[in-house]
Amino acid sequence: MAALAEQGRAENGFAGRLAIVTGDVRARGVLPDLGFDLVAINPPFRPVGTGVLPPLSEKALANHEVALALSEWLAVAARTVRKDGRLATIFPYDRLDELEAGLSACGFFVSRLRLVAAGSGATPHRLLLEARRVPVGTVTLPPLLVHGESGYSDEVRRMLGEDD
Repeated sequence: MAALAEQGRAENGFAGRLAIVTGDVRARGVLPDLGFDLVAINPPFRPVGTGVLPPLSEKALANHEVALALSEWLAVAARTVRKDGRLATIFPYDRLDELEAGLSACGFFVSRLRLVAAGSGATPHRLLLEARRVPVGTVTLPPLLVHGESGYSDEVRRMLGEDD
């Protein structure tokens, strides 16, 4: 996984701006305490025992809380984000209450929230969330609609650099 990350870093011009660190993030010294302005996490979406566990270990780790539960991901993020920093994540919409409870237990408050849905009128399936240690009020942004009438929505096409 680290080799793929290094390849992506090189291919996208981030060699001078992005460090790839390997190790168990729960261990002290792997990541600096209070060292980051922004910690972005994409934790596994499903607890073990829900859904089908993929046979490939990389996919199992990426999709299910095999190695770290949500509370552990949040504890690592809380330890590594600076006091005035931000925590950002993408997570399943149906686990929003659990995510908010975990953030609160770590001393974070939701500052921005955006739901992600397949299209207009569809039930949200993901959420984009930013949290801070200081309550600043929650800004709820309009939903991100992935699909429009003819493929990706205009906003997603702009994100992908496909706007004409």
